[in-house]
Amino acid sequence: MAVSSYSKQPVDIVAFSLGSPLTRKAIKGGRCVDKNVRLGRSLSSRIGTFLSVAGANQGSDLCEGCSSFLGASVCSITTAGICSPLNGLNQNSTFLKDVNNGRLYEGKYIISLESDSDEKIGYGFPSDIPGSLRIVVKDKNHIETIFETVNLQIRTIKKFNKVRPPTALEKKREEIWKRNWQKTIKRRNQQQQQQQIKEKRLKEKQEKQKQKSEWKKKPKKGNAAAVDSNSINTTEAPNSATISDSASQWVTPSIEGSLFEKYFKHNSGFSFGISDSKK
Repeated sequence: MAVSSYSKQPVDIVAFSLGSPLTRKAIKGGRCVDKNVRLGRSLSSRIGTFLSVAGANQGSDLCEGCSSFLGASVCSITTAGICSPLNGLNQNSTFLKDVNNGRLYEGKYIISLESDSDEKIGYGFPSDIPGSLRIVVKDKNHIETIFETVNLQIRTIKKFNKVRPPTALEKKREEIWKRNWQKTIKRRNQQQQQQQIKEKRLKEKQEKQKQKSEWKKKPKKGNAAAVDSNSINTTEAPNSATISDSASQWVTPSIEGSLFEKYFKHNSGFSFGISDSKK
């Protein structure tokens, strides 16, 4: 019921063995035959396809040897509870009479999948839901009928889903789903484009920073010229002037004939003049 309410569409049910009559009672609703507990209203309108697989819908051949004594089932210890004449798999039990009273309430499509060699239900013992479509497999025991017919079960459910035309609500839900999917695809494409633009801008910024750092490392032209001129001055300075005593002369063209020269001539006897290398 929760799945049907969420999906807003009928639910398909596959019931196995003893689970088949129990599920049918849950769908039918009403009161329990043993505790008189009310299960609620019928769920038939919410069921699309009901598939019974090896279901004990009309009892089990294992319970046919059980006798009834004062309303209780007299069977072996292993089958006593299962074969109860009140709520067990005895063919004439109150429970099975209740679930088989009323036709085709289990869903829109009702199918019974059974075997002709089911040792639990009984060889040739009826296993189908009264009025349902019967599918009989050959030479399979109870367990094999349940587990080795999975592909057949799936194909059967899909087949009857195709037969059932979609309701107006289902069509509307499909249209809404398509629109939402298209919006999702569009949003993803926009996010990818934005991410690509961000990556491109980041890459350009990194390249600019790299070029700027390389430009800063290179020496400027003005600094190179200053360095060359300083080296020239320092190499020529020793040749521009010489210091001497009475045998040599210290000549500096910038101070020749100045007061500085006259002062030293008068007080110390030093003489200034242009050296032979400059003459």
